Amino acid sequence: MISSVRERTDPNVPKPEPYRVNILIYISSEGRRTETSYFKNVSKALAGSGIVIKPIEKGDKCGLNDVINELLKKEQQRKRSKALLPAIEEKAKSDSKFQRCFDNLRTGHTLSQADQEYVEKMMPELRIEGDFQAAKESGYSDGDYYFAVVDRDKETHTEKDLRNCQKICHDHQYHLCLTNPCFEFYLLMHLEDLNSYDEATLAQIKENKRVSSHHSFVSNQLSQLAHHAKNITERTFRQNYLDNYPKAKKQLSQLASDFERLLNDIGSNVPTIFDTVGIDIAQTTKPNQ
Repeated sequence: MISSVRERTDPNVPKPEPYRVNILIYISSEGRRTETSYFKNVSKALAGSGIVIKPIEKGDKCGLNDVINELLKKEQQRKRSKALLPAIEEKAKSDSKFQRCFDNLRTGHTLSQADQEYVEKMMPELRIEGDFQAAKESGYSDGDYYFAVVDRDKETHTEKDLRNCQKICHDHQYHLCLTNPCFEFYLLMHLEDLNSYDEATLAQIKENKRVSSHHSFVSNQLSQLAHHAKNITERTFRQNYLDNYPKAKKQLSQLASDFERLLNDIGSNVPTIFDTVGIDIAQTTKPNQ
C-alpha cells in the first residue's frame, strides 16, 4: 500500500526500513494453485529475512516444457532488470519526482498509477518490467536462484521427459526439485507419520491412482487431513505446514531424495530449495529471531 499523508508528513512516525532483498528465489512449477500458494506463504513467513520467494504465475495448463520456459524467461527478465539499475539511479539524481518514486518502491511501497505512468514516461524501457521491479528487486547481494518444481507423475511424464528436464536445468544452472508421486506428498509429510504406513499404503501412494474427478489417492489423503482445497491460505499454511516443516524434512530424509531414485521411489527433494540458501523455515520465521 502507498503510505498515507500522515506517514509522509509526521516526523514522529518512524521511517520504513529500506527494502532489503539479499536473495531472490524464483520457482516455476506445474501446479497453478497448490504449489504457488504454498511458496507465496513461505515467502510471507520469511518477511524481513532478506529472502524473497517468488512463484512464477502461469495459466491453467502447464507441462514440463512450460516450467522450464518460464524460468528461462524470468532469467532474461532479471538480466534486463540488473542492467537497468545504473540508469535508474542516474535518472533519480536529476529528477526529484523520479527519486521519490524510486525511494518509495525500495522501502516496500506500491506506486500509484500516476507515479507508475510518470516513471515509465521518464524511462520507457521500464515498461519491460511493468511495475518497476528493476528498482525494487535489485538490492540483493547473493544473487538469484531458479527452481523447477515438478511431479514424477508417471501418467503424464516419461523418464525421458524428466531426464531432458534435468539436462536443461543442469545446463542453465537451475535446480530441479522432483516429488514422487506429486507435490501433495511433500505436504502430506508435514501431517502424517511415515512409520504408520504399511506396505499396502506405500504401494497406493506410489501408484497414486485417481479416486475422483478432483483427487488422486495422495491429494485425497492430504485434503482429509489438512481440510483445504487446491489453494492454501495463510492461516492454513501456518496451522498445518510452517511449524511442521522439520517433521516433513526429517521424514523425507528417510526416503528417496536424489533424482535417480526419485524416478522410481516415493520421496521429495523440495527441502533442497531451503537448504540451498541455508534456511530452516520454522526457525527463520520464529519471533525475535
